[in-house]
Amino acid sequence: SSGAFIWDASAEPPTALARWRVVSETHPGVEDVNDVNFKIKNQVLTLYVNDLDTNGDVYCTAPGSDTNTGLSASSPLDDPSTALARFELSGGDTIYIDTGLYFPTNELGLTVGLVGDEAEFGLTNLPITIRGSTNLGAGGSTIFASGTNGHGLEVRSTSFVDIEYLRLFGGLDGLRVINCEDINVAHVEAFNFNLSGVVLSQ
Repeated sequence: SSGAFIWDASAEPPTALARWRVVSETHPGVEDVNDVNFKIKNQVLTLYVNDLDTNGDVYCTAPGSDTNTGLSASSPLDDPSTALARFELSGGDTIYIDTGLYFPTNELGLTVGLVGDEAEFGLTNLPITIRGSTNLGAGGSTIFASGTNGHGLEVRSTSFVDIEYLRLFGGLDGLRVINCEDINVAHVEAFNFNLSGVVLSQ
């Protein structure tokens, strides 16, 4: 044996929690599992985020939880920053953030686009879409900035991203768009920020 195995993962469903398990064919009791999860993404993704109940919800059929997959309306995550961290977004991907109040765990706030060494880009006819609840009568989707120096949402060094129906509350800035092209923003409100509601910068 060469010690190598080629695995065609093109038919596997998307997951951020994949692991390898290796079992000896000659000694079935000998096996091991890798220690770190890895991601499989073979298709356009629709991710779901919800708060802890379904009151006034538009997209989700169950409360959010960090143990959910985020890949269906019945298994939403509970934090937008978790959804952004689990997968590297690309053209055609959509995150639905349902009715509720959200306090992202990322201390600087939500960031789309260039995050660390990962770059996320939409395409001309297939943008990345982040869409909050259209049920404005029930309060819509409100994202609170983490601390006074954070931001509600930052879009950095990317292109073709659509942001819709979000309410951004607190922090240094509401929405920051830095070094981007073809960013569409609709029905987004910023409240109670310390510096600027919207920052556009190259």
